[in-house]
Amino acid sequence: MTLAYYIAKYHRQIQLHFHSFIWIIVGLGLTLLERFLVLKTGLCPDHKLTDMYITLPISIVLLFGFVLGNPWHVKQRTAFFFRNFATLLFFTQFMFLPFNIHNHAIYFTFTLIGSVVLSLLILWLSKFKHLTWLQRLYN
Repeated sequence: MTLAYYIAKYHRQIQLHFHSFIWIIVGLGLTLLERFLVLKTGLCPDHKLTDMYITLPISIVLLFGFVLGNPWHVKQRTAFFFRNFATLLFFTQFMFLPFNIHNHAIYFTFTLIGSVVLSLLILWLSKFKHLTWLQRLYN
């Protein structure tokens, strides 16, 4: 939320300086390099705890700079769908925490697919007249 505040406050400066596609590559490269270094050096022996990145806020600013600096426009309906979908993805991932799968790749894939399916299901069900109360989960 703090990052979103600063992106909104300084969007003109971010838009002017980081509108090139090169910045997306730099941001993703930083995050991937950090992931590689954490796993390779053994800084965190429990691989499930490496999902917190120091370089991720930098990557997000660079990504938003690229998006803000380009003339693409998305319809309002599409933007709201992705906002709601992203909100639901964040909250539904916690429903998969109780599953104790020791293989990190399988656990990640299971959580990702399950969260996507559950989020889309909630979005679809909330369109029915007597299930509109589900919209309170993401609005």
